[in-house]
Amino acid sequence: MTQKRILITRHGIAPQNPETGGSIDKLFPESVTNLYNKGADFSDYIVLNDVVPERTFLDHSNKKRTKDTGRAILIGAFALAPKEGGFVPRSQEDLDRFGYDGIEMKEDARLDYGNFMFNEDIIKAEGQEGYMKRWTENPFAKTMEGKTITPFVYAIQVGRDYIKDAIRKATEGDKDLGIAATHGGSNVDPIVMALLDTKRLEDIGGMFQMEDNAQLVIDQSRGGVYTARLERDGVDYKVDLDSVFSI
Repeated sequence: MTQKRILITRHGIAPQNPETGGSIDKLFPESVTNLYNKGADFSDYIVLNDVVPERTFLDHSNKKRTKDTGRAILIGAFALAPKEGGFVPRSQEDLDRFGYDGIEMKEDARLDYGNFMFNEDIIKAEGQEGYMKRWTENPFAKTMEGKTITPFVYAIQVGRDYIKDAIRKATEGDKDLGIAATHGGSNVDPIVMALLDTKRLEDIGGMFQMEDNAQLVIDQSRGGVYTARLERDGVDYKVDLDSVFSI
């Protein structure tokens, strides 16, 4: 049995902009350390499956906080050695002290939200959770209280397109471990919904908060057959790979 893993994560805890209701492109220092510790949880998988940096990828959005979320996790996962200073990152600046040789890192526009249209007034008034509730309850809607928005089903399709390519890196390419570091309701939730073929937040364990993640675990039998499951907060969800790729 061969096992591959893709970690799908919302970025670490970021300061909030009170004027927009969104995140400022930074991570709190304590969140960097939290993410490092989450990465350390991969150590058993890495050792048991002989995973090496050269067989690992990090995809992120165009925001520094997503790339740095992935970098902090990778330091913990591989116990990456610093060029100088301590072994545990305590801030975003600390992440530059480490080497990431061999790891494929790249920006993927499908992990960004820049092409989506939102009703910013509702986000400011009700917060991201309130907006997500409205968005997912009417997934085909193209307007929200008179303003043009991107339908939620489109966000799911973008997420599906991304995760299919990420799965191909693992099943058809040479990658054993992947990290998709992205944003909140517009990105991470739709990716997970695409995997579980749903449009409802309750079916995926609720909205992802900052630092939250889920692991897509892909097993290959000796006969070459792939099966998959999603692990989130101690709960396993069956993933039908044929269904994911059929749409």
